[in-house]
Amino acid sequence: MGRMIRKQIVIDAERGDVLAKLATQYGVSQSEVVRMAIDALAERSRSEAERDQAFERLMERFRNAPDLGLTDEHGNRTWTRESLYEDRLRRY
Repeated sequence: MGRMIRKQIVIDAERGDVLAKLATQYGVSQSEVVRMAIDALAERSRSEAERDQAFERLMERFRNAPDLGLTDEHGNRTWTRESLYEDRLRRY
C-alpha cells in the first residue's frame, strides 16, 4: 500500500450505522471498511471494462468473419465441423 492521505467524508446516520456494524463484523477500522469498499468498486469497474473489451473483440471477429473465410457475404458460415476437424488433423 502506498502513502496514506487523509480524506473527510460526510454520510447520513443510516450509512454511519452500517459502516460501524461492518467495521465490527470484519474486525477492522471504519476507514478500512471504506478502503475495502473502494477496492471492491474499483475491481468491479475493471471487470466490467474487461468484459466490454472482450465483447468488442468478439464483435470485431464477427465483423471480420467474411475476410477470414468464416462466413460468406451474407453471414452464413462457410465451414462444417468435419472440415474444421480435418483441417486440425492436417496441421498436426
